[in-house]
Formats: sequence, C-alpha cells, structure tokens
Amino acid sequence: IEALEKQISQKNIALQQKEQELQTAKLKYEVGVIPYRSLTGTESLASAELAYKQAVKELESLRIDLVTLRANFGYITGQQVYSKLDWAQVEDN
Repeated sequence: IEALEKQISQKNIALQQKEQELQTAKLKYEVGVIPYRSLTGTESLASAELAYKQAVKELESLRIDLVTLRANFGYITGQQVYSKLDWAQVEDN
C-alpha cells in the first residue's frame, strides 16, 4: 500500500508536468508554431493532449488499485473495508 501511495504521488507530479506541457502546446498551436496533428512525429497539440489524458488515466488506475488494496486489507484484518475518503480521492479527478 505504501509503495502504491508513493507511485501515486509521483504520478501526481508527472500529471502536473503533462498539464504544463499541454498548456505550452496549446499556446504554440494558437500562434502557429506547431500543428494540431503531425504525421512526421514532431511535436503537435494532439500528441500533448493524448499524453495528458494518458497520465490522467494512469493516475486514476493507481488510485483505484489503492482503494482495492485498502479494502482487501481491511477485510482481511477485520477493519473497516469501505471509507468514503478513499473514493473521494478517486472521484476528485
């Protein structure tokens, strides 16, 4: 569980970076420096959007895994299995 929590904090940082990269790409697109899509593999707004969405999904997946592990741990140890706080973290994003 602790290792997964560390991964989540790292993914939060990565998500913030991807969000900044997306904002930069939007600005570049608006001034005409980069295209929306690129067939040559160069920087594009679509690739920045895709990278951001992928980072969001990875973070959500880790959070869901954490909630599942906490629930299983609670069940095995006879503690509270469900906590609204666990799901609030998942629903926030």
